[in-house]
Amino acid sequence: MVKHIPQTMQMLLALALTLCACQQVTDINTDRKVIATGLSVPTETKQPEIIDFTPKYGWMGDRIIITGKNFINVQQVLLDSIPFDSIVVESPTRIIASVPGNSTKLSSGQLYRYGLDLGLKTVKVKTQSGISKAPNAQFAYSEKMFLGKVTVDEHPLDSVVFSIENLTRNYRRTTAQTEMDRRFGSGWYSVGYLGDFAEEFIVQPFKNGYRFFPPSRRVRTLSLGKALGEQDFIAQRLPSEQILFTVTSITPTIGKSYSKPIEGKTGTDIILKGTGFSSIRKIFIAASPLEYGCNVAEAFANPAYGYKFYGYREAANFRIESDTQVIVQIPSFGLTAQSGLIYRDCLIYLVSEEGSVVASQKVDISYM
Repeated sequence: MVKHIPQTMQMLLALALTLCACQQVTDINTDRKVIATGLSVPTETKQPEIIDFTPKYGWMGDRIIITGKNFINVQQVLLDSIPFDSIVVESPTRIIASVPGNSTKLSSGQLYRYGLDLGLKTVKVKTQSGISKAPNAQFAYSEKMFLGKVTVDEHPLDSVVFSIENLTRNYRRTTAQTEMDRRFGSGWYSVGYLGDFAEEFIVQPFKNGYRFFPPSRRVRTLSLGKALGEQDFIAQRLPSEQILFTVTSITPTIGKSYSKPIEGKTGTDIILKGTGFSSIRKIFIAASPLEYGCNVAEAFANPAYGYKFYGYREAANFRIESDTQVIVQIPSFGLTAQSGLIYRDCLIYLVSEEGSVVASQKVDISYM
């Protein structure tokens, strides 16, 4: 017996079936969206890339500009592992930051800032996507110094001394830099300066048994770093048969000078005899480590520090008597000498345009 469903019930049943179908379609569409989302390719994130930075040297608080690519969501800018100060990401291709230093709290509660260890440091940029190191160049962290490199036969020369003559001052002032600073890497040297940024200098290297190209360089402070860093000195060993100077005797072998310049007081005159003295252009005296003295001198002479306590000074007052004799007045060593102490076995450098030679004889100097 066939039972007929009332028309009202038929309408309600049809509505229920329609709603069920719609729900199924919605669920299917929702699943498709989930599936579609699951299969979508995530947006590609690019690693940061440092192309260059300038300047290549500086000190705590100096501004450095870094250029590159993908500087997005920058988290840190680092000098080795130390974060830069005051980082400003101007665009995805340019960052400006201040060179960092260290800091410590004094007993007064004040914050004292001081520099990092001197040397070559790596510049890095860190983003959410990764970290980038500056290619092909490191930042030379150094206070009021400019760097360069000396090579011989395309290899770094390990030990060179530099005479620096200040041309801007109205008086003759020459300082000499000691051996290369190995904190900047083999073959690098650092040249310090005193005075204004606009001052002009003559920089001249010298070393026993070497000739340099160029023999000296005239530079202004503002361009000194670039000039020495990119146009390095080239050293050439003097051939054994090329005899520039021969020193046969030095008298006296014991002299005196003053730890500070004193008007009317001069150092001992010493007489050098030999050959080739007509071509001498400059004479330098290198004071050896102190024979005895304060702990500071002993510390400086300690090999653990990487250098000896040498003081190089130009003997500006010398007189060439002939090709076989020159008279040299022992100069004041300024703050590098200790009053009342004796420097043993001091070296005498004779310098010409053709090269530098150290006399085999040595002198002892007592400082008054």
